[in-house]
This record gives sequence, C-alpha cells and structure tokens, in this order.
Amino acid sequence: MFSDDRFATCGIRLRHAAHNAVLAAVGAVLLVGAVLLGVTAASAAEFTAGLSKVEDVKRVYGTVEAMVEVSARARIGGTLETLSVDEGSFVKKDEVVARIVDEKLTLQARAMEANIKAARSRVTQARLDHERAQKLFERGTISKSNIDQLEIALTVAQNTLKANEAQCAIVEQQMAEGNVLAPTDGRLLEVPVAQGSVVMVGDPVSLGAPELGLDGKARECKIVKIFPQITQGRVVADAKVPGLGDFFVGERTQVSISIGTC
Repeated sequence: MFSDDRFATCGIRLRHAAHNAVLAAVGAVLLVGAVLLGVTAASAAEFTAGLSKVEDVKRVYGTVEAMVEVSARARIGGTLETLSVDEGSFVKKDEVVARIVDEKLTLQARAMEANIKAARSRVTQARLDHERAQKLFERGTISKSNIDQLEIALTVAQNTLKANEAQCAIVEQQMAEGNVLAPTDGRLLEVPVAQGSVVMVGDPVSLGAPELGLDGKARECKIVKIFPQITQGRVVADAKVPGLGDFFVGERTQVSISIGTC
C-alpha cells in the first residue's frame, strides 16, 4: 500500500506539472499574437489608399529604316578608276566618292586642243592679212572688195576658234562628270561596284541615307503613317524619330507605345 500511494502521489504531481507547462505555453503564444497584432495595426495605419490613373504601355519591336535613300549614279560610262568609300562610310554633300574614266573623252580632248591651236593660228594669220591689206588700200593699191574678203575671212577664223573652244569645254565637262558626287550628307548603305569595273550611264555607284545620330539615347517618336493593310496579323506604322541612335539600318529595336490610361 505504501508503495502504491507513493506512485500515485508522484503521478498526480506529474500531471499537475504538465498542466502548468501547457498553460504557460498557451500564455506565451497569446502574448506573441497580441504583439504581432499590435505591430500590424501600427503598420497599417501608415498607408493611405487612393485612386490614380496608370498609363498603359505596350512594348513592340520596330525596324530601323532610313526615310530617304539616295543613289549616287554614274553620269558617264567608262571604267571605275578610283573608289574612295565603302559600306558604312560617312560622306558630305558633293564629296567625290568615285571617279569614272572614259578613254574616248581623253582622245577627244587632245583632238580639240589641236583644233584650237590650229584655229588660233588661222585667226592670227587672217588678222595680219587684214592689217596689211588695210595699209595697201590706204595707198590705193588694192580695191575695197579685197578688204571685205579679208574681213570675212578673219570673222570666219574667229568664229571657228570659238566653236572649237566651246566643243573643248563640252568634252572637259563630260570628263569632270566622271567624278561621282555624294548627293547628300549621310552614311553609305551599299556600294554595289568595285574598282576597275565598267559602268554605264545611270548605274548606281553607291546608296546612301541621311546620317543618323551618334548619342545612343532614348528618343521620343511620332507616328506619321499607319498602313491600312494588316500584314501577318499586325498593324504596320511608320514612326519618325529625330536624332536616332547609332543603330544599323534594318536593325530590330524595342519600342514602347502608350495606348492611353486606365
């Protein structure tokens, strides 16, 4: 009996201790929960709710294209003697990008120079004959008709000299047109010919576009045209971008478009 009462007393004490431990744990949990609720309430009081409009921005992809593409074309036919530019080169307006040589024009220029020299000699001789005849006429040695004939010969020689000089100027102009000039400031997109190749009148020597900006910063653009035809389920539009970054022509770049607020 003693041993049984001792074991029973110990069991009651253990049950009371466990009960007290459970009550202490529950109290601690309730205390932590109260603290968290107080912190949450204090934090929630710091925020103010309100209505505001949000801009709806769509991100699409566009292709960089030049608005204007101008070809530098050959004005005469011949052999491309020099080519001083390449794809990607920046050029100024009226800068010589290539030179075309036609050997026939060189021969014509030499022939015209010889004709001019001969015409000048005939003018000099006709002037001397006219002056000599004028003196003889004053002395009464020759008649007036002889003077008239010499004056006509002098006029014909002078007109022949002028015609030869004009023809020589035409040949020189044609030779000068062998210089292929850049039509505008910009960057060359394509050079479809090589040095030493034969070109005809009107053949393109280079294709250029106005120069793009070099700062690489983000730019605002303006939609200038919306095409009515939908291509592959997409609406195509042209946007004008002033001072475009240093992109390759034909490069795809991301564009942000605002379609309103909500």
